[in-house]
Amino acid sequence: MSDYVYCGFWRRTFAFFIDSLMLNMMEKFLENFNLEGYFAIIFTLLYWSLTESSKTQASPGKQLLGLKIINKDGTSISFLKSFFRALLLYLVFFVIGMILFLLGIESSGEQNSLIYVSTIVTYLMVGVINMFCIIFTDEETSIPDMICGTRVVKRDDRLTNLNI
Repeated sequence: MSDYVYCGFWRRTFAFFIDSLMLNMMEKFLENFNLEGYFAIIFTLLYWSLTESSKTQASPGKQLLGLKIINKDGTSISFLKSFFRALLLYLVFFVIGMILFLLGIESSGEQNSLIYVSTIVTYLMVGVINMFCIIFTDEETSIPDMICGTRVVKRDDRLTNLNI
């Protein structure tokens, strides 16, 4: 693995932001056909799984920033591993927040506000823990990467001048 340059926090964050914008636009499009809810979740999981297990080994956001996902041994990841990685990412960020949000729907007044605040705090805590994992591990790995045995690496030096 010493032949690879691991991707740091900011470049991964920008790639995730690009992908999130794309997914948001696609989900808004799906809303026009009343394809929301579970379909949107499945669509999101397939987006990550198909793109990151493809020949490019990267989502469009990662491709734009010159990144790819590999196994610890340097090989391409399979669709199943990519799906599991996407599912972990989804679970880490969204399910916890969804549960807290659903609890807040049945609440009212001050309790409802408390649930929304705890949802935001949960997102921030999970994000900060994941950020510290990326920043302070030798191979700059996130929680899903640690569990799945994957790494996000720089594809080439196209964007090294950006210093991100």
